[in-house]
Amino acid sequence: MLVPFTSSITFSNVKAQEYDGAYDDDYYDNSYSTYPTDDKNYECRTGPAEGFFVSSVEFCKHIKFDDRKDHTRDRDNKTGTKGSVGPQGLPGPQGLPGPQGLPGPQGLPGANGTNGINGTNGVNGTDFNPCVACLLDALAKLDSGALLVNVTIVNFTDIIRPSIPGIPPLPIPENITVPLVIDVDVALLLQQQLAVDLGLDADATIFEICTAIDAQGLDVEAILNSLEVDLEPIVLGQINQLVNQIVIAIETITGNTIDPALIDEIITNIDIDAIVAQITANVQVSFGILEACLGQVPPPPPPQTSTLNVTKLVTCQQADGSSLVPSIQQLSANCDDLLALITEDQFDITVTDTNVNPSNFNGSEIGTLVTLGAGPFTVTEEPYDSVAEEVAGLEDIQTEITGPSPSFSGDCNQTGIGSFSATGEIGAGGQETCNIVNNFNMTRTPPLTATVIVEKIMAAGGPGSPEEATICVSTTDPSTGIITPAIPNCAPGSESGFTYTVIPGTINIEETVVPPGYIVLRLGCSPDGTATAGETETCRVVNVFPQR
Repeated sequence: MLVPFTSSITFSNVKAQEYDGAYDDDYYDNSYSTYPTDDKNYECRTGPAEGFFVSSVEFCKHIKFDDRKDHTRDRDNKTGTKGSVGPQGLPGPQGLPGPQGLPGPQGLPGANGTNGINGTNGVNGTDFNPCVACLLDALAKLDSGALLVNVTIVNFTDIIRPSIPGIPPLPIPENITVPLVIDVDVALLLQQQLAVDLGLDADATIFEICTAIDAQGLDVEAILNSLEVDLEPIVLGQINQLVNQIVIAIETITGNTIDPALIDEIITNIDIDAIVAQITANVQVSFGILEACLGQVPPPPPPQTSTLNVTKLVTCQQADGSSLVPSIQQLSANCDDLLALITEDQFDITVTDTNVNPSNFNGSEIGTLVTLGAGPFTVTEEPYDSVAEEVAGLEDIQTEITGPSPSFSGDCNQTGIGSFSATGEIGAGGQETCNIVNNFNMTRTPPLTATVIVEKIMAAGGPGSPEEATICVSTTDPSTGIITPAIPNCAPGSESGFTYTVIPGTINIEETVVPPGYIVLRLGCSPDGTATAGETETCRVVNVFPQR
């Protein structure tokens, strides 16, 4: 901050500069500087600036110049009297603003102001046709875009392999159904069909369609018939685009590879009408919503359908077979053999409810989609006769197969232990799953064995030895007729006897190699030619050498 300058400056005992290197208390004529400059021509003789050259005598005007040599009276080295206070100086420039202070306390609220004048009334809005809201709601409730449908190929067996006299048919159903997702914008198609049937352009707006409905009414049956005609080429186009998915699904169900040459015939035999009917059923529900919203009396809507996915799986379990008789173990089947012969489509499945489609079909591991009405349902399965036939062909003396043992899971409950049926309940528009598993249990038990000793006799003194002969042994199960080779099956002849291990049954002996020159005279066992478990039978093979 600037303040008035009130101090006085006193030069005490100031001496003029001497150029001889020294100072003196007295000043002489030659003690003053005699070196004026161009810009400081005047010398102050007395006063505080005595002896200094300045640019103007004005600097020294308050002091009288004289040339008296004696200035001792002015150089008594004493401080003069303090002068009076000078005038107030000019104010300095504005300083920088200080920091923001803390906010003060909240003031008291002011008095309420007077109310303003009322604004002008707004204009009246236009009436909104309720048909527009009803139509928008009906279109929004349509299943549109990605639609899940059942694709049925009729006369499928005849396509894969036409019937040939004398050749048994393939274990493939006559008709086969696979689930498929197709892309159809049903809402847009319905809006366009409404416009066309009402005499408008296909791209008419909803407002234009509603104006025509108000004037002409709504003929649902005619619109549905027209929509079916439009849907057929669209659905067929989707089927052609998704042919690879259809073929993969068929191959998964049947376990057979589809010949590419048969694809066109498969597409031709797809029931397009059934797919269109699935789509239009949903459209009819949407029309019921529209008619009810418009206050019209619609025909009774079809029941809202639900979807049940029924899956089927065949499994097999087997015990360790390390203790089996080796020769029989090689002949016995295992679970891989069973699962190759018995597949999911050898089981007939029936779904019972209202409006079931399909109600009867073969099992499928990927599942079969069934549409049905809301409420309780029953799922029943029955193995074809071929299942029991395959099991009988796989069983042997040390292999026993039990099954198929059914079990149900998902949204269906088995009606009892070992039962081939299950029940459930599905809500309107619901989507549920019923999983069926049939398990086979393969048990292998080492059979009891018997011992057969075969002695080889060379009679009539011919040449050669018994070891030149080869003798094979087996037994026959009297109840089944199954012939089981002995262990070993064949061996060289032995006069002292060769030991064979056999399954109990009738003993069969064959000399497959007879020594040169000999003929078989007798083959026989004692006591009765039957191998009994845990016992030993002795048999003899006698060869004779005919005399010449």
